[in-house]
Amino acid sequence: MFKKLFGSSGDSKKPVEQALDPHNVMGNLDDQIDKVQKRSKVVENQIKSLKVEAVQKKQQKDTRGKLLKDCSKISTKKQN
Repeated sequence: MFKKLFGSSGDSKKPVEQALDPHNVMGNLDDQIDKVQKRSKVVENQIKSLKVEAVQKKQQKDTRGKLLKDCSKISTKKQN
């Protein structure tokens, strides 16, 4: 049973090394760069919207609502 969970020393398989094509690698890296840039744009937009909400709450003199709103958004992002 423990061999199935943790493996045994005799069952260790080395991964097969694949030949890396430079063009494929460059394409994959370009895709990853695009994804990271899109994510950073989303985060920047979220920051802007949260700042606007915070200013609105501050103008309404609702400091507790501002804090609770910000904390609820942060906690839901961590769960996803």
